[in-house]
Amino acid sequence: MSEPRSFQSVLDEVPNVVDFLYRNPPKSALNVFTVMMPAEVVRPEFTTWRDEQRSWREAIALHDQSYHMSSLHVRGADALRVFERLGINGFGAFAPGAAKQFVACSPEGYVIGDAILYYLEPEHLLLVGNPASTDWVQFNCERGELAVAAQLDPIWVLNKERRRSFYRYQVEGPQALDLLEELNGGPLPEIKFFRSDWLTIAGLRVRAMRHSMGGVPGLELSGPWDDRHTVKTALVEAGRHYGLRQIGSLAYFSTGLNQFLVKQKGIQLGGLKRFLDDRLRFEASANYDFGNATQPYRPAESARLRGAPRAVYQVVLPDQPDAGYVVVYEFPDAAAAVDAGNEEAGYLGTGNGRVQFPFGTQHVLRQLGPTLILYSWLPAASSDPTAGKVADALNTLGIGFTVPS
Repeated sequence: MSEPRSFQSVLDEVPNVVDFLYRNPPKSALNVFTVMMPAEVVRPEFTTWRDEQRSWREAIALHDQSYHMSSLHVRGADALRVFERLGINGFGAFAPGAAKQFVACSPEGYVIGDAILYYLEPEHLLLVGNPASTDWVQFNCERGELAVAAQLDPIWVLNKERRRSFYRYQVEGPQALDLLEELNGGPLPEIKFFRSDWLTIAGLRVRAMRHSMGGVPGLELSGPWDDRHTVKTALVEAGRHYGLRQIGSLAYFSTGLNQFLVKQKGIQLGGLKRFLDDRLRFEASANYDFGNATQPYRPAESARLRGAPRAVYQVVLPDQPDAGYVVVYEFPDAAAAVDAGNEEAGYLGTGNGRVQFPFGTQHVLRQLGPTLILYSWLPAASSDPTAGKVADALNTLGIGFTVPS
């Protein structure tokens, strides 16, 4: 058995640590991801993984999710009862057109796995996710205790038919809904979180569900397998002038890292606070105190912000003890945060909002997943450069909104 090595010893020995980790055998990222997603369809990189990562924050990202997850169709009079018996979820309001994050457990209460459960139509549910979850549900369906039939559509690497029942594309980013509205030939239906409705793309009927991989506005599109090329071609061609990027397998599996902190329920619990503190110290390259606000503070807020849960933090500025406030608002999902950000930007630029700040105040308004971050500062009021560095650091987060001058 080889002796454990320190990371410093690796840094001392290899000429380029990025290349070393990128090619790290035997289970490098390329080896793993090109098995899960066929490289001839979903390349490791279409442009570069860095360019692709930026697309869901700055333009439009197109994820092809058609290959790396198992799908299990459960049909029959007892289809819903199967999931009620095997999962910890509540199903009281679950109806056709809805979806949820299904968590499967053993009779002893141990977690088997989680997956997305789609209620496609009466007596037809679809479970999409890792094989542990789909295999467990399939096993219980085949025990014969309930009036159901299970049909497995396995992940691509195990799929002997080389054919799926559905394609699945995620289209997301600040301009995603504009693109989809253009392709739909008219306004999009109002779709609530984890609910679905129908669009028309290239003359084909497409199911659209509202959720996000990267914590930004978007829709998941699905439809019959034979429609996949027509729908993807339409998305790619119409998306060119929006800056659409197809997402390779390397960038795809990093989407969760963009939102793992802000997914935590309750922004007051400190996850986002620690993230902000770390980012500010790194970006601002300055020593300062960052913590909960030392006194009550409420900025000029539009209606959506006034009704949202909020946390108030403060960067302590020695010559401005009553400034440096960073206010974080939490919304049900990323799309709601974007709507609130647009409303607040307009409010701060109008008379009612503008008169509540000294002349020359600048605002940083950023959306990060389901949260909205607001920081206001007055360049003329402080000789301490920290206030400006904080603004610069916060401007590296998520998606920004321009406040009219």
